[in-house]
Amino acid sequence: MDGVDYKIDLSGDNAAKLRDELAPFITYGRRTGGRKTKTAQLVRTTSGDDLEQNQRIRSWARDAGLFVNDRGRISDEVLQKFRAAHA
Repeated sequence: MDGVDYKIDLSGDNAAKLRDELAPFITYGRRTGGRKTKTAQLVRTTSGDDLEQNQRIRSWARDAGLFVNDRGRISDEVLQKFRAAHA
């Protein structure tokens, strides 16, 4: 509605009531597409070499006094500083 998708958890009875209330509007509406389905989420994996490199970067960053998480993406700022220090 108004360009926003909603997900409402309703019991069977309440879902029927909502359908009944919306029926007059839906009768004169038009469909804009089929049923929406969930798409598979993209999962990024890291190779063993990348994992080792990330551990080296994290270790260097901590030694350099920079904040870096134990897991997840390494910030561009930390990567740039690492590359500059190892150029």
